[in-house]
Formats: sequence, structure tokens, C-alpha cells
Amino acid sequence: MVTYEDIQIQLIDTPPVTAEHVPTGSSGLWHSADALIVVADLAGDSVLEDAETCLNHLTERHIELIDGPRALPAEPGETLRVPGFVLANKIDAPGGNDNLEMLRELFGQRVRIEPLSTRDTDRMARLPELFFKLVRVIRIYAKPPGRKPDLDEPFVLSAGSDVHELARRVYRGLEDRVKSARLWGHGVADGQNVHLDHILHDKDIVELHA
Repeated sequence: MVTYEDIQIQLIDTPPVTAEHVPTGSSGLWHSADALIVVADLAGDSVLEDAETCLNHLTERHIELIDGPRALPAEPGETLRVPGFVLANKIDAPGGNDNLEMLRELFGQRVRIEPLSTRDTDRMARLPELFFKLVRVIRIYAKPPGRKPDLDEPFVLSAGSDVHELARRVYRGLEDRVKSARLWGHGVADGQNVHLDHILHDKDIVELHA
């Protein structure tokens, strides 16, 4: 689990994908994941071949890594678009920068590439934020009427969710009880009444009224 501010993001580290071997059951995981990260070893002699193997493996399974929101295929057999990038590790190794430039030259138009060195504390400190932005979620803080908001445990929703989606998460099947809401946050006056189809933003505070 990786902590970003007040939430945790689950990472699943899988065995390597090679031309000779693909981990059993991996295809189902690739299709269900909120995001995918291909880790490339810039210190290795075969970094270009390894990256190509992984990306081609995804393509063969109708998966494309994108720098955008997750998009389901319109028809069976079409491409599933999943947020993701290539994490190019060991940029500090001998030849690491040269391999990074070749990686960008060959695959930069196809997929986003993020350089990394575990010895670079600044780059490592940015990782949780990169993961948070990659999965495209927002944190919403519930405020019970007449009380202070709960700022310790936000509700985590997909980016683009509205007040009605928050109501579904809070009331779990009884969301129709919610008739109105007040909001403190993005683009509104503090405590402004909003409709249930109002789109929420990260760190909004919402007070639901039944």
C-alpha cells in the first residue's frame, strides 16, 4: 500500500512478463486494474526489447496504455484503454540516460515514460502523487448536518462523480432519501446548495440532506 496524503493506493507487483513466459492469470488482472505501470530497467542491455515485449503483450490482449481516463471498449474484442505509463528505473546507472533517450525515441509517441532512480529522494517522493493522478480519483469529505466535516477518512470516488454518486456510497441503497446537498469547495460559495447532478472535485466537502 502506498500512502498519498490521506488515502492509500494498492500496488500489485507481478512477476516479469517475458517473450518466453507470461504469469498465469495475468490477463484478467490487466483488464481489471485501475491503472498499469510497466517497469523498465535502464541498467539492462535489453531494456528496449523488454519494454517492447510488455507493450506488445498488452496490445495482443486489446489493452492500450493512455494518459487519460479508463475507457471501456464499445464492443467486445475492441481495445480497452487503461491509464498507465512506463516507469524507467535506474536512470542513475551507467548508460541509463542513453537508454532513456532511446526508450523515448522508440516508444514516446506510444506511451508516457517516467524516469526514476530509487537513489533520487525527490523523484521517489513524487511517486505517490503520480500514482494518485494516474488512477484519477477524488477525495470527498462528508459533513453531517450541524457538525464538523470528517477530514480523516474521505470517500474516494472516480473523477467526474456527482453528488448522487456520493449519496450512493454513503447510504448504500437508500440514496433516494437524499433530496439536497450543500457544498464547500471548488467553484462555489461556502455552504452553497447544489443539485444532485453537481460534479464534484478533489477535496470538496459535502453535506447531504434527506
